[in-house]
Amino acid sequence: MGNSDKRVELPIHPIPTTGVRLGTIRVDGRVGRPLALGAADLDALAQQTLVDDFTCVEGWSVPGLVWKGVPLAVVLELAEILPDARWIQASAGEYSVPLS
Repeated sequence: MGNSDKRVELPIHPIPTTGVRLGTIRVDGRVGRPLALGAADLDALAQQTLVDDFTCVEGWSVPGLVWKGVPLAVVLELAEILPDARWIQASAGEYSVPLS
């Protein structure tokens, strides 16, 4: 597929039915206040809705998806990111991406 390919929905991946554990968002490193936030912690924060396209690194995209949750900027503000911090390493399972 090329970069102009559009899908009408995201691919569906199997979800394990056993051994599922909700993760924790951990923020540490160059922060003034290390955090470990679970689902209840995130639910207690103000939620934001965003409508945007989802573009995959494989070159396809799904236009106009509705996303809801806590903005990353809010979580980083709670962690009191230090002025000399330059990168964030965001990871989930086998996936990981550095963000400047």
